Amino acid sequence: VLGKYLHEYRYKNKYYQGDEKGFFDIGDVAWLIDYRICKSKEILAPSLTRWMYFDFKNTNGKILYVSEIKVEETWKLFYERLSR
Repeated sequence: VLGKYLHEYRYKNKYYQGDEKGFFDIGDVAWLIDYRICKSKEILAPSLTRWMYFDFKNTNGKILYVSEIKVEETWKLFYERLSR
């Protein structure tokens, strides 16, 4: 059920369906399970405005930024874990 919900959520907005758009947090969770399927680096944590925009003028310590997520491997890992 969760997998279906997450898959169908992408249809709510054309932007979510773009080739360049990853699915929020799935890559971060995948990194926790297998860091080799993503790139990561420490960055300064920006503030978040009430309109959900990042404000890099004021920072809040450091966070781990996950990028270049290997999509096929991430979804494979996701569905393997759901089937347990």
